[in-house]
Amino acid sequence: MDGGERQAENRSRLESRGKEIDDDTAELKRLMTEIENAVSSLEPETCQLVWEHYVDGIAWYGIADRLYLSSDCVRKRGQRALADIADILFGRKAQPYKPVVLIA
Repeated sequence: MDGGERQAENRSRLESRGKEIDDDTAELKRLMTEIENAVSSLEPETCQLVWEHYVDGIAWYGIADRLYLSSDCVRKRGQRALADIADILFGRKAQPYKPVVLIA
């Protein structure tokens, strides 16, 4: 294989990798938009606490101090919000199995 063939092969490989990166970037942008839409559909205060904890990395107790609530309350609100977001994004597939008891 001479230098020209090697360069052509490298160029082809790089172009292919560039397309893969572009496709991955487009998919990530689409997913991020879906997540942002799901989070923004929450109540404003819940939206803010979810964003602060999961995106900005603020601990639950830090958010709780700012909201004058217990950290347990804020953490539970965050967990419920996360379940709501999963339901919005994934529908029924995201809901854990819940046993049903029928009483006659």
